[in-house]
Amino acid sequence: MSNNWKYTMQKHRGKIWLGGSLLATAVVAGGVWLVVSEDSPFSETKEAVSYLADYSIMAKASGDFHLVKVSNGETISQFKIESATPLVFQASADHETLYAFNGDELFAVKGTDGEVIQTSVVNGIGKPTPSRFATDGSFIATYDEKKKSLDVVDVATKTTTTVSDVPVVKDMLVKDGVVFYLTDKELVQVKDGKENRIEVGETLTSIQVAEGNLVLHSTFGQEKGENIVLYVNAETLDIENLQKTGATDTVMLQNDDGESYIHVGHYVNSETPGYQFTRFGVGTSGLEKDELALRIPTETSDIVFTSKNSVVDKDYIYMHSTSGLKVFDVKTQAVTHDIPFDVDYAMPILIEKEEEVTK
Repeated sequence: MSNNWKYTMQKHRGKIWLGGSLLATAVVAGGVWLVVSEDSPFSETKEAVSYLADYSIMAKASGDFHLVKVSNGETISQFKIESATPLVFQASADHETLYAFNGDELFAVKGTDGEVIQTSVVNGIGKPTPSRFATDGSFIATYDEKKKSLDVVDVATKTTTTVSDVPVVKDMLVKDGVVFYLTDKELVQVKDGKENRIEVGETLTSIQVAEGNLVLHSTFGQEKGENIVLYVNAETLDIENLQKTGATDTVMLQNDDGESYIHVGHYVNSETPGYQFTRFGVGTSGLEKDELALRIPTETSDIVFTSKNSVVDKDYIYMHSTSGLKVFDVKTQAVTHDIPFDVDYAMPILIEKEEEVTK
C-alpha cells in the first residue's frame, strides 16, 4: 500500500465505510429479484418498471445524424451538421440531449416527436476539435494533450479560464458549472477558476455523478485481486465510503441521471465467456454492494464494455459497439435488440414518462 493511499485513508478514516450487508434474494417467475428493506437503495427494484427507450440518436464525426427507432432499428429522421472539422460527442446527464462539439461551436441535438432537432448553443470559441471534452450546456471543459492544459469556457460570456500543468486527464465531467477531472491519482475540482484537489491513491479510471455526488472507479488493489469504487462528496471532496469490486480489470458503466445504483463489471473468459457485473446501490450511507451478479454472455466479438460506450437505465443496458447499438435486458441477461449502424456515437434518448413512475 502506497504512502499516498495510507495518507488518504487516514485523512478520511471517519468517513470511510467498508463492507455491506448481505441482501436476501428470492427467485420469481421471469428472473431473480431482490428482497430488501424499504430504506435500502435497492428497495425500488421490487416494483421497477421495464421501459425501453423509443429512439436512439446515431451520430458520425462527419456531421451526419440519424434518429432510429430502438424497437425495430428503423430510421425515422436524419440531418447533417456542416462542420469543417470533425465533431466529438457527449450525452447530457439525463440522456435527452446529445452535445456535438467541433472546438468552435457547440450544438445540442434532441429527438422530439420522431424528429431530430439541433440548435447552436454557442459559437466563436475558436479552438481545434479537442481530444477530450465535457459539458453541461452552460460550461465547456476541453483538454489539450500537447499543451497539457485544461480550458473551461463559460457559454454565457464566452470567457475562458485556463488551468496549466495538467499532465494527464483520465476522465472528466461538468456538473452545475463545476468541472471535475481525474489524473492518475487525484480528483480535481475546478470552480470559479480555482482548483481544489484530493489525492486518492492508485490509478483512477472513470468518474460519474450519482445522487448529486461523485462515484470514482480505481484499479487500486489490482495486484491483490481487487479494484475499488469510491463515493465522494461533490462539494467537499470528502470520501464518504468505498467498496471493493471483487475482481480486477473492472469497468464502471455510466448511469442515466436519477438512477440510484451503478454497475461495475469484468470480462470472464470461461466456457461461456461474458461480462459479470456487480451492482452498487447509492443510499444515505454511500455505496452499498449487492451480492447478486449479472452475467451477460459475449455472443459476438464486438461486445466490449467500456466506461464510455454504455449507459444503464432501469432494466436495460445500452451499448454502442463497433457494429452499432446493442440493448441488453438486465432481467433476462440477454441481447434483446441489435441495431447495425456505422456511427461514431450512439445515444439512447431516455425520457421519463409519467406512466412509468412507480405508484
